[in-house]
Amino acid sequence: MLNRIAQHQLPLSAGLNWFEALTDEEQRAAMSELHLYVHQSHPTPGMVLAAIDAAPVRRGATPLALLRAFPFHVALPKIIILRADERRNAFAALLTLFRIADTHRRHTCCQHGCSHDWHHLPPLP
Repeated sequence: MLNRIAQHQLPLSAGLNWFEALTDEEQRAAMSELHLYVHQSHPTPGMVLAAIDAAPVRRGATPLALLRAFPFHVALPKIIILRADERRNAFAALLTLFRIADTHRRHTCCQHGCSHDWHHLPPLP
């Protein structure tokens, strides 16, 4: 699901709907998985700013405030452990950032081919 959204095979809204339907435990697991994905996508400060502008959450949401206030490597673990009532905003912000960073990576580092299985997903039917 997360890689398909990052590759624009599914809309961001599909990921948010999927996330909201998960149990509390499943949401925590999804946040942990997204934490790994976004970390491995190596977002730059410019990508973080772009995600802050593009994330479908209110501008004052805690995850966005953390991304503004701290370097990414400091903000990320703080965002992952936010309360349950902030989790949707956290997921939306990080999924937006992952989409931006992974798109950049696919168009630069991986544009001439790569061995990342997740960059070679079959198209959806």
